[in-house]
Amino acid sequence: MSSNQSEERTVLDSFEEKYVGFYRWLLLIIGIFSLLGFLALLASLGWSTTQTARPSSSDYFAAPTWTEIRREVLPLRMKLKEGSPAEEAPTRTREVPIDKRIRKLKENLLVSFVGEDRDEASSYFPLRLLNEWLLVEVPVPAKWKAKLIDDLLMASVKIGADERIARISSIDGRSSVIMESIEAFVKQYLRNVERAESAAQSKQAEEEAKKMAIAAKALAALPIAMGIFLSMIGLILLIRMELHLRKLSHDYRAVNVK
Repeated sequence: MSSNQSEERTVLDSFEEKYVGFYRWLLLIIGIFSLLGFLALLASLGWSTTQTARPSSSDYFAAPTWTEIRREVLPLRMKLKEGSPAEEAPTRTREVPIDKRIRKLKENLLVSFVGEDRDEASSYFPLRLLNEWLLVEVPVPAKWKAKLIDDLLMASVKIGADERIARISSIDGRSSVIMESIEAFVKQYLRNVERAESAAQSKQAEEEAKKMAIAAKALAALPIAMGIFLSMIGLILLIRMELHLRKLSHDYRAVNVK
């Protein structure tokens, strides 16, 4: 073999080795990205199959304010009702321990009454009936019960001190309006709780729908990513085999060709 042919083959071998080396690193990089994509798809699929936690409904809840209830209970012209709430209240046989917050609630409602009027008005807000109504009869979920009492206690401060209610001269009329205010607050509170629970449920359903969509996309892309990844591994192995065979061929020529 002439020196020119030997030099040409050496240059050709060097070019091929550089070309194959570049191609090998390129496939290796593609393989790494394919592996990362494959792992990301597996992670997405795993996340999409986890149970969706329901968001806290308290995040969507706002307690009604006395300003909102006041417009409903105190129109421009009021018609006083006849009859005492204490007289109309049914007799209860089951007794519930009186919550200290209910006692404070009653005190707040009686702020506008003084002297003998206060004693008479007190009969319109019997502690045991208020206690049983708020703690037992009001159809609010158990997790909202304590918050309802606390929010109602705060609202009772404004209700008991409201100037328009205080101007009602009749003890019966003033007491009736105060009770209407408490009832209106509770009704609005229950509506707000229902809206909050519905919003939390809708949010949970929305998150589950997103997870299902991601799971569907991941399942569709998983075979493709796996095929690309396995193809990259196969190509890299072929290149390594080719390089190994080329090395064996080069060593054979170096030993046998003189």
